[in-house]
Amino acid sequence: LDHVILRPFTGKILVEYVPESDPASERKYYEEGIVCVDSSFFDLFSYTFLAGNPNTVLRGSNSIVLTKSIADKYFAGEDPVGKTLTLNNGAWTGMVMGVIEDHPSNTHLEFSMLLPIDLFNRLGYDMGWDHFYFNNYVRLQPGTDPASLTEKINETLRKVREDSQAEVV
Repeated sequence: LDHVILRPFTGKILVEYVPESDPASERKYYEEGIVCVDSSFFDLFSYTFLAGNPNTVLRGSNSIVLTKSIADKYFAGEDPVGKTLTLNNGAWTGMVMGVIEDHPSNTHLEFSMLLPIDLFNRLGYDMGWDHFYFNNYVRLQPGTDPASLTEKINETLRKVREDSQAEVV
């Protein structure tokens, strides 16, 4: 069973880049499409990497992966890998570890930046069993019965949180 957990930030998030060589040329924009993902994201989803190693780009707790469009916006003409971006007026700072081609237009999974999922823990969000604001993507092994797996997940939810009305459908 391969799986990925992800959670988009809602609304616009202030993102800032301050070049070390010229702090006066700071770039800051309000961005949408910032998504926190677990480190197995690129094990399940395939993207073309322009910079960085898909096996390691999301392994660090302060890693950032950018789409090409966002990388060009903040780092036009520069290599973005190793540079830092700050979110929400210094609430979090991360380092760009990779750049991928922009996602295709026929996907529902749109994003501009990928950040580590544990950022939600560090920001104080509850990541408990019945908090369903996290999206889970699962790739089943050949021969797996989806209905049987769904029932097993629901049984586990009932055991872990007896008071929960949560159910996977």
